[in-house]
Amino acid sequence: MRTARASDRMNQGPRWRLALVVLLVLPFLYACDDGLIELALVFGGSLEVSEGTTREGAVVVLDGSLLLHSGSSVRGPVVVLGGIATLEGTVEGDVIALAGALRLGPLAHVKGDLAAAGELERDPLARVDGVVTLGPAVPETLSGALRDGPSSWPNILVRAASLALLGTLASRFAARGVDRLSEAVRRHTLTAGALGVLAVVVGLALLVVMAFTVVLIPISLMGLVLGFVAVLVGWSAVGIALGTGLAQRWLSPRPGRRWQRFLAVAAGVFAVVTVLGALERVPVAGALIALLVTAVGLGAGLLTGFGARRFVPDPWPSEDPVPSEGPFPSEGQ
Repeated sequence: MRTARASDRMNQGPRWRLALVVLLVLPFLYACDDGLIELALVFGGSLEVSEGTTREGAVVVLDGSLLLHSGSSVRGPVVVLGGIATLEGTVEGDVIALAGALRLGPLAHVKGDLAAAGELERDPLARVDGVVTLGPAVPETLSGALRDGPSSWPNILVRAASLALLGTLASRFAARGVDRLSEAVRRHTLTAGALGVLAVVVGLALLVVMAFTVVLIPISLMGLVLGFVAVLVGWSAVGIALGTGLAQRWLSPRPGRRWQRFLAVAAGVFAVVTVLGALERVPVAGALIALLVTAVGLGAGLLTGFGARRFVPDPWPSEDPVPSEGPFPSEGQ
């Protein structure tokens, strides 16, 4: 009886934490949906504000490009987390660039503050009414990956080979953790994907909120780096699941042939990372596919504590629950 109650308390823990996260995010999502917060997210595409046009609300550039023509304006802040933002018009709010590239033309006018930690190109004639803060520089590897758009094939292959090597080492020295992660990806894909999407939404919301506070920009940069690592971990997790699944299906577990498993894991990670790198050249759809794959892998990592424990979902309650035995036996006993 005590074991069952302890198990119930352990199962209720993640539920309370998930409920707390949902309660924290719901007001933000409701405000966006109800128009209280107007937000334009540039992800895997481009946004142009033509001359004489005024765009209401904040603009967040995650992956893609923003072009603000001369004579146009944005009534809200502009946050650059990746990609390229070129401003030739007026921004009636703050401009924060954590990564990627920010370019201010000669006719650019920022009526709020300017905080930049990524690449900044500012024309001497560009005007900034508020305080200009140059934060700590983002690592060039991360900044380049978030700025330059689709990677070249040599970079894609090097990245795929590096993650394949890391996946092979993980399957060699942490075989149980790899199996748990792979099982969560293959058997609980929807649950892992939903949790991963929630984690991505919460992470982006926190980054944007912290970016509006200049004091928290270093923490935002740390979160951006952790997010980049989470993307790589998500890709690797899906690749490991693919590789271990192929190994279990097609390879016989004979002694002395563990190298076959390592080879399958390396091939799975290499294939997934290469395909996702190729999809970077497909606008919108490629970014969405990469986001879904990342969400599944990241969610599987969160469900299993990144391989520390096996994820066992709660069983569905039966329609006719068996009544517990009371202190008195039934008539038939």
